[in-house]
Amino acid sequence: MTPVLESITPEEQQALHQPEAVVRQDFIDVGEALLTIRDQRLYRDVHRTFGEDTKPHQTFAFGEPAPYLKRAVLNLAEEVKV
Repeated sequence: MTPVLESITPEEQQALHQPEAVVRQDFIDVGEALLTIRDQRLYRDVHRTFGEDTKPHQTFAFGEPAPYLKRAVLNLAEEVKV
């Protein structure tokens, strides 16, 4: 069963803007950092390919969704960069 959405007050909407901006900027910063690592091949001393670094047990141990999260962040950073 799908939960029913609740309305939030105008004050809550206003309070939401700042944390959303932080999350958005953090994703962009992470994406740009990942682009730098990928583009400059800064992973070479521990990985043969950039993709190899996305394995869950590797450098960024984010767990199973890591490759998908990493790809999403990279895509976002590339879009913003243009």
